[in-house]
Amino acid sequence: MVSPMSDFKRDPYRRYKASSEDNIVTDHRQFQLDHLIKPKDNISIRTTGYKNEFSRNWYKIDDVTLTKKVSISDILESPQEYQAEYSGFVGN
Repeated sequence: MVSPMSDFKRDPYRRYKASSEDNIVTDHRQFQLDHLIKPKDNISIRTTGYKNEFSRNWYKIDDVTLTKKVSISDILESPQEYQAEYSGFVGN
């Protein structure tokens, strides 16, 4: 069995089978309004108002259940203890 750290060092961008259905949906809106007043030739007043909105829904795997529910962090911290779950997670 390959340890999570050596697996990461070998390919830090590897996509595990268990996370293949992960999906992130984002929505971003930005509005800006500028206003300029020049009461005299050598004086100007600029006002900028803005609003920025960002939201996300991230559907991702949180745990693996074979015989019992085990969190991903527990599997990666102790792959020897959760060999079956680790193998299912990485797709081996």
